[in-house]
Amino acid sequence: MRHLLDVAGNVALVTARQVARDGGFDSVLVSPGLVEKKSADSTRSSAAFPLYLSEKTIGLGGDMADSNFSPRFALAWLRLVGDSSPMALPKSAFAYICAILHSNQYRSRYDAFLRVDFPRVPIPRDVDLARYLADIGSELIGVQLMDSDTLGEPVAVYRGGPEPLVSRVEWVDGTVILDAQRADGQDRPPRGGSFVGVPESVWLFRIGGYQVCEKWLKDRKGRRLSTDDIAHYRQLTNAIARTIRLMGEIDQLIDKYGGWPEAFIAGQA
Repeated sequence: MRHLLDVAGNVALVTARQVARDGGFDSVLVSPGLVEKKSADSTRSSAAFPLYLSEKTIGLGGDMADSNFSPRFALAWLRLVGDSSPMALPKSAFAYICAILHSNQYRSRYDAFLRVDFPRVPIPRDVDLARYLADIGSELIGVQLMDSDTLGEPVAVYRGGPEPLVSRVEWVDGTVILDAQRADGQDRPPRGGSFVGVPESVWLFRIGGYQVCEKWLKDRKGRRLSTDDIAHYRQLTNAIARTIRLMGEIDQLIDKYGGWPEAFIAGQA
């Protein structure tokens, strides 16, 4: 992860080599900075694959950064996409990989393999499929980094007073309640704040086995949310909703080009 500190604008694909839990493979995320040991999977250590490598970090001398792709792969990718600009190679290949790993069909089809080894990335038969997936992957990266213009205005609406206290978090009929009250087995109306307009699919969405919307709040139990916290959580729900939609678009695009495994070159990754 030192490469993320030494190279400005660097990002890393974070994943896990093994998955020892129920729920299927979801151990993949993109990070612009340092990540915790189990950030990509709650049961196993994570591995971070930076997009660029710092030469001064790996002891080659100088301050230049280079892509974290082998020359053999770089040449194969350029031949595939027909891009004459080497500067486009690292980001487009990185984005393509991110798109593949967010395919629901890929995750379900290769679930058994994803549980015991690092994800393997298939080579597409059609150059247009490679380019389209790279485009979606690029948008997906922007959404995960929460710096994408496509997020737009948050859908979830906060209701409540300033600086609400996070205590007992629950989701009920599209509303995330920050202090659900219960006494003598009976639910009582919440006394503090809540976020309205959070779909169940967004609330249940997981990365690495972590239920993102719930975990973000539970990690702040006993604290009061600032105005910035509230705005961030609203954008977080937007980012997840957009991620879910892009994952669906990835599967639809692959189906358009023949589906699994016909859209890809058999036996090569």
